[in-house]
Amino acid sequence: MTALLDHAKFIIGAIAVITLLVVLFRTFGTKGLLSGIAAIALLFIYRKGRSDGSTTIIEKERADADHAVRRADVARVDAAVRDSDPERLRQSDGFRRD
Repeated sequence: MTALLDHAKFIIGAIAVITLLVVLFRTFGTKGLLSGIAAIALLFIYRKGRSDGSTTIIEKERADADHAVRRADVARVDAAVRDSDPERLRQSDGFRRD
């Protein structure tokens, strides 16, 4: 019973597809059946393409975020090294202050 509930979406979808194909065959004959199979194949190809595209976008965004985090870490370490020298605080930075 648990396996049936786990795969309910797949089973219901398969039953709907089979029912659609039977109706097309009974109504329009072999040409209707082949048209239905072609339409379902195109639907599955379209859905697969959309999921692959979103996976690629997610991977790219993850890589960009990782790169930004690494750059922030490097900048933080560089700032800590630069600010650790107490003598450097007294050096002129080129701006005139009154």
